[in-house]
Amino acid sequence: MSVLEVAELARRDHWRPGARHVRRVLPHLDGAARSLKESESRAIVVFSGLPSPEVNAELVVNGRRLGCVDLLFRLWMLVLEYEGRQHAETPQQFGIDIARYAGFRDENVAYLQITNEMLQQPRALVLRVHHMLVDRGYAGAAPIFGARWRSLFEPIAARSNLRAVS
Repeated sequence: MSVLEVAELARRDHWRPGARHVRRVLPHLDGAARSLKESESRAIVVFSGLPSPEVNAELVVNGRRLGCVDLLFRLWMLVLEYEGRQHAETPQQFGIDIARYAGFRDENVAYLQITNEMLQQPRALVLRVHHMLVDRGYAGAAPIFGARWRSLFEPIAARSNLRAVS
């Protein structure tokens, strides 16, 4: 479903369990996302105060198409790729991924392969992304692990200060 379709369903069928909660998270969704883990990776980064990466962005460097990457910090040429099991299920996909990562190295594109295990330690993941950004010239604020960050890990019902989107 698209973000618009999710919003319409929550509006139309407001009686459904979770509809109110869905409306609260809609502003944080990106319609270009292709997986839940990719969205989780992006939310962890963005809710820490780091810049928002492009989602499923085409990456072309020096006229060479390197592919569509999960999350891209274009200014710093840093790619975040969620590595799910599907990347190792077939020899073809495994070979495609290896070739793509070789292309990143050839073109001096930094990348971080994110695993589910890394998502289990979100603070450490954000600190690693921040370190990589700084190494590539990022001079912005460091991550902030305050109330906004903590809200990612709390049940929505407990967040009374979030207003529903009508």
